[in-house]
Amino acid sequence: MENQKKDLCQLFGLKNYLQEQIIARNRYARTDVEGYAFAAKPVPEYVELMEESSRQMDDLLLQIMDEQDKSLQSGPEKFLKQDVFVWGGPTQLWGGTMDPDCAVRGMEFFGAENAVYVYGSLNEENLDLHKNCKKLIFQITRTARSGEQLETDAECAEKLSLLSLKYPNIIGGIADDLVIYLGRKYSVADVREIRESLKKHNKALDFYGVVYARELDHENIPYIAPCLDAVNLWLDRKSDIAEFDMLIEKCRVKFPGKKIMLGIFMQDINLTDLGYSKELMLRYLEKAERAYRAGKIQSVVILGDREIAKFPELAETIRKFFAERWN
Repeated sequence: MENQKKDLCQLFGLKNYLQEQIIARNRYARTDVEGYAFAAKPVPEYVELMEESSRQMDDLLLQIMDEQDKSLQSGPEKFLKQDVFVWGGPTQLWGGTMDPDCAVRGMEFFGAENAVYVYGSLNEENLDLHKNCKKLIFQITRTARSGEQLETDAECAEKLSLLSLKYPNIIGGIADDLVIYLGRKYSVADVREIRESLKKHNKALDFYGVVYARELDHENIPYIAPCLDAVNLWLDRKSDIAEFDMLIEKCRVKFPGKKIMLGIFMQDINLTDLGYSKELMLRYLEKAERAYRAGKIQSVVILGDREIAKFPELAETIRKFFAERWN
């Protein structure tokens, strides 16, 4: 094993690679090592075959546990305004509106100061509309894009990278529904190229990818995890809230060392397709805040304008929840 310092995602990659090597050696031992028996006292020839790999795995696991301990730092007691975003943008889908400033209106309704802007075109006109956002994350892929995008996704990412030098409130770019379209619209190589393009003029920008809880076991997650700086994790079935703690831990394992931005739906889009009850939403937000306090998630993003219009009383409940923390 190399002694060069590696991040947590790289260490997991090495762990998975070494694990496959050990499994292959074990298969060989079952048929070719004389006296080998499963779970019996290891015979000398088997020890010689496996000992070095076993030691390497021990060393790797100790490094991984060290990095995991370092990465888990307690967060603030309550949600800070700087870590709360509102999602929005012009779209005729899902009960939305094509108003160019709809994301800003959603942000202002919740008393927030950060936005995730999606669907609209990447241009200076739209960036000017969001100049008062303290932090802005902008869509860089064409998924569900309502505005014009003449560039490839990689070119769009590079364009945002360059524009971020003029608009310093831009902190990153986001790929919506990233895992859904792996193998259909994107290859792993495409995702790597988008990341590299986003970093071309501003290495400080973070690359966010939308991942749904039900996608955490997708076979290509180990290949795209190193490409992302942050995971935008959504629970799109309210029944998943019962497994919230497990799903957050699972996300931390599948995307080791990456920041997690938790997405909050007001509508149970993949189960009942109805709005959440106010009681369930408050319990969900409290549970999310505990994860934030424990350092397991770093931010949250709430669906904005179109959900406010569909579920005004629920939106008001969420607004009051954050107002109690910020005022």
